[in-house]
Amino acid sequence: MNGSTRIQTVVVLVLLTLLFGTTVAKADMGPKPEMNMALVFQGAPIAIVSVDLLECTGTGCKPIQRVGPQYITCATNSCYSRAYGYSATQKLVITFADRVRESNLFTKRAFSAHYTVTVTDTGLIVDENLVADFGDFSVQGDPSVVIPPLLLTIIIETIIAGLYLLLTRQPKRVLVWVPIVNLITVPIVWWFVTGSFPFSDNNGFLKLPIAEIATVIFEAVFLHLTSRKVFALKQASIVSVLMNLASFLIGFIFINVI
Repeated sequence: MNGSTRIQTVVVLVLLTLLFGTTVAKADMGPKPEMNMALVFQGAPIAIVSVDLLECTGTGCKPIQRVGPQYITCATNSCYSRAYGYSATQKLVITFADRVRESNLFTKRAFSAHYTVTVTDTGLIVDENLVADFGDFSVQGDPSVVIPPLLLTIIIETIIAGLYLLLTRQPKRVLVWVPIVNLITVPIVWWFVTGSFPFSDNNGFLKLPIAEIATVIFEAVFLHLTSRKVFALKQASIVSVLMNLASFLIGFIFINVI
């Protein structure tokens, strides 16, 4: 193992140690579909004991899997849910201090959907509040939602790439292309994961790893070619893995801890 290879190995190990030494997190930094529910009681407010959001298909209804960023929680007068994706129809089930109440079947149009949930004596009535219609973006989400994670991704990945290039004495001009490639990949990944293209994957468990792997490959090839091949594909691949790993894990912490 020559000196250059040893330096590269040390850099990779140090960066991986720093990244994995952080708090275990629950969601990647990309935007996620969400539900914001305002509870309106016909009588006096009733204490909430527990809540379930059921995803309903032709074979029945089952609770949303509470894994990663997927969850639902309720306060006194509101409920909030985030997920990789939702099924075509849902049902809300809340256990109150006096009884269990179930909702009607309801759908979700907006990326960040807002609902009014009327709590009656015997059940729940869920209505989505559609303030405006932005064509396809009423389903795919407001395009402005991608701007904060895009900026954060560019900052994180530029820093990681810069450190790697500095410590391994690779061509510094590669750094110029890091923000540019992120301007290409982040919006595409956001569109792919949060939308229904090119296939239906309501829980997002297939879309997310596919998107991450494709991003790593594309960014490695892009950095290799744009640097006129003076930046070896092997080095570009290492940088791409480190950049995406860093932005993924830091996004975890940013969303769930900070």
